[in-house]
Amino acid sequence: QVVRMALSFTRAAMLDPQLEDISIVLENGLIGTRFWLPRHQEIEIRRTGTWFDYPVRGIIRGRWEVSDYKLNVNLPVASFAGPEFVQAPPQVLKAYPFKGNILDSLPPDVTVTTDADVRRVQAEARALVRQQALERAEATRVSARGISDMVRVNRVQGLTLGAGIEQRLGPGLTLAVRPNIGIDERRLRGELSLGWQPALGASVHLFARRVLADARLEPERSGIANSLASQEFGGDATEPYDVLAAGASLEAPMAGLRWTLSVAAERQRAAHVFAQPATGRYAPTIAATAYSPLHAALRIERDGPLDVWGFDVRAAGQADWNHARGHSVCPAAGAPCVVAPNDAWRLSGVADIERTLGVLRFVSHTDAGIAGASGGAIPAQQLIYFGGPVTAPGYGLHELVGTRGASQRFELRLPVPFYAFSLGTFGRAPAQATLAPFVNLVGLDPLAASPTAASGVTRTSRFYPSAGVGLIGFFDLVRLDVAKGLREDGRWTFSIDVTRAFWGIL
Repeated sequence: QVVRMALSFTRAAMLDPQLEDISIVLENGLIGTRFWLPRHQEIEIRRTGTWFDYPVRGIIRGRWEVSDYKLNVNLPVASFAGPEFVQAPPQVLKAYPFKGNILDSLPPDVTVTTDADVRRVQAEARALVRQQALERAEATRVSARGISDMVRVNRVQGLTLGAGIEQRLGPGLTLAVRPNIGIDERRLRGELSLGWQPALGASVHLFARRVLADARLEPERSGIANSLASQEFGGDATEPYDVLAAGASLEAPMAGLRWTLSVAAERQRAAHVFAQPATGRYAPTIAATAYSPLHAALRIERDGPLDVWGFDVRAAGQADWNHARGHSVCPAAGAPCVVAPNDAWRLSGVADIERTLGVLRFVSHTDAGIAGASGGAIPAQQLIYFGGPVTAPGYGLHELVGTRGASQRFELRLPVPFYAFSLGTFGRAPAQATLAPFVNLVGLDPLAASPTAASGVTRTSRFYPSAGVGLIGFFDLVRLDVAKGLREDGRWTFSIDVTRAFWGIL
């Protein structure tokens, strides 16, 4: 025999306006033909709210099953004195060790979130965007891709201050202005764009910009870490060159991928060093070929990881094509002049592969690129650059340069004990960190080695191996790396940065 009681509350009874519903279920069963005792209890609390204007619902569920009653047991009266719930002594707890993973105790009808669930939520979020459900009520808002859009330091501009304003003109139509100015360069740069995102999911942007483009395949540091290294030690990890452009871009999801096609008329020039660091000196910028190409780029990437035989795979690829319009511009009379090619192209890709093996995690990171040209020399801004904490630890920043090459890193992450320091009123840091020994190999084709390098050094060797170890700690937010290049021109390098998951906002 069972007696079931279900309770719920009206909104007027809830003091928290974000509470949507509270439901309680109590079931009592007749035990021993005499006692009505709990056998099943449930509680569910639903909350609604917004996070960065995204509608969010949180659901907390609890369920208890009570059974195996023993009646009329002679219990001492002292058992009913004091607190209702107490923790057993350590010697008693040792007799009941916790085995397996924390999620193994879930009932069979309760499942955990999977990668497929995450991808489904991402798809729903994009659908909400397309339906204009996420549009802000304000017509004007501050707009920035990350902290570095507002303040940063590099060797061309020095301390750079920026801002961004986005104006909503109508359903799906926005106008954005993102200016910035460097204290040392004293030149106004920025971007003006007009974007339209219809309900079908594709987006179109018209833009005009004067920016410092970067010749790297991918960043070597986060924006904030690069600004600190640039300001204090002259360690700017970017390879900037000046670009004035006007064009259009089309972005659309298709076949589980995000495709971005852009076409622009550009004017490319070498940038010059205007800033001075607190200590040391900046390296010169790359000798970018001065010409005005028609630039087309196609980028393909996947929003989330792809499960391939138990491996989490993330990858992105990009194809760039430049068609020269007009003639090259020589810097000055009597100075060396590189004739721009009729056509220059570059293919590049980045791939991350990860897999968990018990407490260990295997990580592979790959960078690869190939560049070519017809009717002239390959512009320096189209070459492939390796060197730095990501692509070639143990070697100088982007000192490995060529027209084709690849960087491959293998890393094994394992948990290790670590000092749990106090965070004051916020508790303590975890008493565990992640040790990440790694090896890295850069391969350059000596037949394609380029005489145009930022350091002025021509590389003709095939392989550049290195080895090192990383330590990831403080809630997996900070990573410290020590590495050594294993060739005769290798060196010891040290780097500290936030983990890569946060680079996009920094």
